[in-house]
Amino acid sequence: MIIKDQETTLETIGTIKDESAFKMRTSQKAFQILSSLYSDKPLAIVRELGCNAMDSHIASGQPNRPFHIHAPNTLEPWLTIQDFGTGISHENIYEIYSVYFASTKTNTNTQVGMLGLGSKSPFCYSDNFTITSIHNQVKRIYNAYFNAQGMPTIALASQENTNEENGVAIQIPIKNSDIGEFTASIWKAFRFFDVKPTISGGTINWDNIKPDFEGTFWKSFHNQNNQCVAIMGGVAYPIDIYKLANDHYDIARKAGLVMHFNIGELDVTPSRESLMYHDWVISALNEKIDLVKKDFVAKVENQIKNSDNLLDAMKALYLLNNRWSFLNSTLINSKVKWKNIDITEPRKSIKQICQNNLKSYSKRVWGRAKWSESEYASLDNNALWYYADLKMGSIKRVINFIKTHSKQNIIVTGKDRK
Repeated sequence: MIIKDQETTLETIGTIKDESAFKMRTSQKAFQILSSLYSDKPLAIVRELGCNAMDSHIASGQPNRPFHIHAPNTLEPWLTIQDFGTGISHENIYEIYSVYFASTKTNTNTQVGMLGLGSKSPFCYSDNFTITSIHNQVKRIYNAYFNAQGMPTIALASQENTNEENGVAIQIPIKNSDIGEFTASIWKAFRFFDVKPTISGGTINWDNIKPDFEGTFWKSFHNQNNQCVAIMGGVAYPIDIYKLANDHYDIARKAGLVMHFNIGELDVTPSRESLMYHDWVISALNEKIDLVKKDFVAKVENQIKNSDNLLDAMKALYLLNNRWSFLNSTLINSKVKWKNIDITEPRKSIKQICQNNLKSYSKRVWGRAKWSESEYASLDNNALWYYADLKMGSIKRVINFIKTHSKQNIIVTGKDRK
């Protein structure tokens, strides 16, 4: 990823007679600091190595090919992240894995890498890991470890000719007590990747939840824990909503927004755990949300307008108003109509249509009574509508059903109310 450098303007008084540039001295302490950038070490390792694997596939012209992850388990307590990209030559492996801030990706926005730190991320958890590189029909295995002086070191362990395709595999030993955390981190790190990795050693439930709304570069999830997220290069960065413009606060806080940015549109911290809030980054976030708002309104109005029937239109509006309270006159018209029928207040409209001949039943969670009764219809998607056309006994049947089905609401209208 191309890093936007800040231009420096130097103003001096008088003539500079002598100057010396700052330098960095390598030491055990320096490497320990660089290896401790991450607050969530399991997540950092799988994210950084996974991004490197994805970058390798992009570099080799295979952007839609999944890389592979062996998830740790009690019988096989190691994590392996393997790509099938370019591989790394013996001449380049030492530069990439033993030199901090050495990156081959700083001049392109087609790849996520930028600082040359991610390949060393296993050192934040383990004092050793193995690197298997297949390049031009030669398979080499290297050990990366801290030597007796506490300095990170890489050494060639074996070499052989092979017919296997190019690629790199990183294997890290995992403590049994950390297996669950690493497995959870795999889901968290790659849940927004367009091409998910293949998995062995365990099962990852990607749980492809359908968004409530989506546009060309954004999605809205009601179960996103009210978090606003920026996706860049597949990596999710939580957005600090207090950095945004004031009129974006509600939609950022309540809509569960997931917005996609091109690589290089935003800047991130060296740990890749959060965004860097330069003025130009804040401006990019605000501009994106402005576009989302316009698109969001169109999506809401179209969903209501294109509902197959009046009830579906009312349900859509009711659920929208419940889940996204920011949908007020600033975003959506105060009067909402479906085929010229005013449905601005759906529950009142239904009561009028049914001429007050309606009851809604649901199971009680608290209190002595097993069920509750209301004169207003439940508009949740799981509600059942029942037209009572029996001479008697409909309500008793409904109540008996409610007592044994805790997640079911039933609305009854019609002649039989007994």
